[in-house]
Amino acid sequence: MRQTSRWLFLLTCILLSLTGVLCVLGIEAAHSEDSYLTVPLLLPRIEAKAKTLKTLRGQFKQHKFTRLLASPIESQGFFYWQPPDRFRWEVTHPAPFTLVTRGDAVLVYTPDLKRAT
Repeated sequence: MRQTSRWLFLLTCILLSLTGVLCVLGIEAAHSEDSYLTVPLLLPRIEAKAKTLKTLRGQFKQHKFTRLLASPIESQGFFYWQPPDRFRWEVTHPAPFTLVTRGDAVLVYTPDLKRAT
């Protein structure tokens, strides 16, 4: 279960890291005749653009909504991606942690616990 959760989290991080690429493609499509973007239309564009990237980095602000809490949980931090297989997701606030991947290896570091798993 824990391993599955990590991979789901990693997949989410990777999808979020492509946000910049999607924005660029969305802007290009808005000025063309195919302004109704679909996954089959976007995927080849994303793959082509991703092949030209040497690195991708950015900041994020994430809002998590749950029925258990009256207000959403907000976290923020940075992400870094270097093709083909390096990814870093660093949450700086409110509970810092860093997730790093290289190939199939996944490392999660939690500074508060002074522990990496």
